[in-house]
Amino acid sequence: MILQEIVSEIIKQVETKLSDRFKEPVKGYGIAIKTPNGEVVSAEVTGSERKRITIEDNKGTYFYIRLLGKVQSRRLNRGEKLGACTEMQGTANMRLVIVRKCSNPQILLLLAQNALFGVGFNQVYWAGGQVKAELFDKASDFNPWDIFGEETGKPKTDFTSSAIQLASIDFDIRFNTNYDYCSIKIC
Repeated sequence: MILQEIVSEIIKQVETKLSDRFKEPVKGYGIAIKTPNGEVVSAEVTGSERKRITIEDNKGTYFYIRLLGKVQSRRLNRGEKLGACTEMQGTANMRLVIVRKCSNPQILLLLAQNALFGVGFNQVYWAGGQVKAELFDKASDFNPWDIFGEETGKPKTDFTSSAIQLASIDFDIRFNTNYDYCSIKIC
């Protein structure tokens, strides 16, 4: 729940920054996950379906944020806490993938990195309690064949679109929270 709130805030700020920079609407999706057959889909189920999120050259400029594995967590010691309540620290390994029609993938990557790592959490109200969130850069790529292969599970040679560029940024979201479990909606 708290991870979705953090990712939603990241998406909102990155959409705004990139839309301003590109002078066109940019749409963000997340949290995405990978199915056993390699498809990227939304983690949240709407109705009885998960929304399919894929690399396409007909959707304009967009990005998604995908969870790369399990969210690690640990209880915080007394000296690390934000307050007096029981607190935990979570670390989520994530990947942002951006798709855009442009000529230079290195500039696309640089602009996406600037937007992502420029996200600020200071003015954010968290519905579930007090949260401290930080982003940590891990790796990045602008090779479209590698990104296509990793994100679709298909052979790299299946990427034939010269109309779009791809860039990916692997990063960690590290968050401390004294989450108020009473406010969690039961699914």
